[in-house]
Amino acid sequence: MNDRLLQAPHIEEPAGHTRVQAIVDPTAFAPQEAICADCDCLVPAGALVYRELHPKRTAQTGMSSKKARRQGFASRVFANLGTPGKRTKALCNADKPVKFLGVAIDGVSDPRAAHANPDVSGRFTVAMSGTVTVMTTDECLKNCNVGQYVSIMDRTASPHMVHKVPKDFKIRVLDKGRSKIGLEEFAHRFYTLLFLQARANGDTNLTDEVISNWRRVLYDRKYAEEHNVDGYLIGAPQPLPGSYLWGSDIANVLTDSGTKTPSYSHAPVPPYDSDLWNKRTLEKYIGALNSAQNKLGSRVGIQDETLQADLAYRIAVGVGSIPQPSECKVGEKLSEAKDKIPADVVNGLIAYMNTDQTRTIGTLLEKGTGYARIKLLPMHDVLSH
Repeated sequence: MNDRLLQAPHIEEPAGHTRVQAIVDPTAFAPQEAICADCDCLVPAGALVYRELHPKRTAQTGMSSKKARRQGFASRVFANLGTPGKRTKALCNADKPVKFLGVAIDGVSDPRAAHANPDVSGRFTVAMSGTVTVMTTDECLKNCNVGQYVSIMDRTASPHMVHKVPKDFKIRVLDKGRSKIGLEEFAHRFYTLLFLQARANGDTNLTDEVISNWRRVLYDRKYAEEHNVDGYLIGAPQPLPGSYLWGSDIANVLTDSGTKTPSYSHAPVPPYDSDLWNKRTLEKYIGALNSAQNKLGSRVGIQDETLQADLAYRIAVGVGSIPQPSECKVGEKLSEAKDKIPADVVNGLIAYMNTDQTRTIGTLLEKGTGYARIKLLPMHDVLSH
């Protein structure tokens, strides 16, 4: 028999990985009486583990802090997504969003000891990057081929039978993820397509040089007016490089959903000595940044209690909000160019923009019975679940 098949479920040491120490402690996610030690404190090797989206800070005083300092501080995490016993909700749900931390290397094999004394018996190592081996279910990766991106799905299932775990221990199903093409690059391709179509329909102002400056055509009013292409303006400050607002603006163009009066500013966030600032705008900008720290839950634009600066500036000038980052009207010529795209293409683009790419965790390198090898993406690309 092939030795490779015999060794397939074995969890190997990750290659080129970054590791962090974690403690399995479900008390941060559910009341003590609702916890099942056999399931909630179990972390098999190769399991995906999750931490709190907004970890609570505790005062570092007294004997407990000295003990913690001796043992090393660690994130409180869990791996079970099932509902054991009488519990009706998983540890991760709409009321308690969590953040993907990484993949367990060694795991916790004595869940009852970990439940009784998590600081001693519940510690294990988590790989946050590099190539890792993950445990899977029978439903995992049915539509995903080697080389494609892997995403965490909403549904859960029991691990494959090669993993001896309790029947109430469940994990997320993994499957084909959304392409991780950058939204700014996607915007470049999308708007170039619109401009080329508009030029083919008679707009001679859209020369090759103008189209190559597509960001300024869309967001810089002075440049657009000088080149007679102000009909393509998007009435909002330009997004920061790599910002998800590039995608929000595309969705706004595709759906014509913007209603707010345009506010033109080429800079995503102007310097504080800029004439674009006034006392009212500055107060709104700082207020938007501060208010995000009090928002709980998973939402686009907020990562670990931080609001993106370009979204905060849009809120300050009145053309965006956290639920709807792009609320401004767009130029008539831009809308006309969009209307010439076939309806099925527009619907496909809208579906692409609505797909949640924040659940994409890595690239599939190998898949087998009960396991898969994945190259994890950098953690800043993986938001919350």
